[in-house]
Amino acid sequence: MENYINLSKFVENLNWLVDDAGLTKTTFSKKLNISLTTVCRWMNGKGLPTSNELVAIADCLNCSMDFLLGLTNDYNTMMPKPNKKSFAQKLKEIFAMPQNKKTVVADKAGFSSTTVIYDWINENTTPNIHSIIVLAKALDCTVDYLFDIE
Repeated sequence: MENYINLSKFVENLNWLVDDAGLTKTTFSKKLNISLTTVCRWMNGKGLPTSNELVAIADCLNCSMDFLLGLTNDYNTMMPKPNKKSFAQKLKEIFAMPQNKKTVVADKAGFSSTTVIYDWINENTTPNIHSIIVLAKALDCTVDYLFDIE
């Protein structure tokens, strides 16, 4: 499975967004309620946030997740959606569409089976960032769309 994460672009965008917001690493970590050590690891390219942390970062910095991940150069200010769906709810909606068969999408994404998709829909597990990007590409949509942000 191809790696779609451009870590250096993520680090560059994260650092730029935090600086542009006038936040220190400490205040940023406090806003997210995440340890300073974890935030420093992300900002130094030593690790990636979880999908839930990524949503929190995008919300905190008022940006799209696609820009944050370096999937687009288009910096959009994101407005919170009223009645925003959870990731699981959005997946249920997406896979209710006849053109989105779980088996076809799983194969296109390079997942070994549809089990992982069922686990995400049933909220048994949450995807890592790589899986989110691969899923978005397989569905020909943005990461923000998967999280009902755009």
